Amino acid sequence: MKEVYEATDVSELVNTITERILENIATHQERGSGWQFDEVVSFDIYIDPFEPAVGNSYIPLPPELPSKKAIIKVQNTEDDKCFKHSITTAVYTPKVHPERVTKKLKKNSEKFDWTGIDFPTPLDQIDRLERQNPSYAVFVFGYEGDKIRPLRPSKD
Repeated sequence: MKEVYEATDVSELVNTITERILENIATHQERGSGWQFDEVVSFDIYIDPFEPAVGNSYIPLPPELPSKKAIIKVQNTEDDKCFKHSITTAVYTPKVHPERVTKKLKKNSEKFDWTGIDFPTPLDQIDRLERQNPSYAVFVFGYEGDKIRPLRPSKD
């Protein structure tokens, strides 16, 4: 079972899974099972759809998350650049009021190449941001119910 995201290269994933199956067959045969592999009759892929939330303007965190002291939620009430502010704050974290959009935060955001990135930012544009800023890897997580889960892991 594998998680598939918008940014996942499905053909690469199918090749990886196919290689793993063939390796398992070879290992099984080497152990003296007496079985002989002839052909693959069918190969089915089942995908359970998942529609992650799309980025938008400021949305407060659920009340149980701020108490964990592990999340900085930038309060971008003036624009739709939550992703831009979050990335910049993660790299250049202010010592005082990291949740505020300040002139210094906006200045620090200019140190990244945002060419071709829309705001709000769709998940499939994060690959582009990583290519344009190769020193950084971006992981996106979502929170639903009481579970935090990856929406988009970095390839790097």
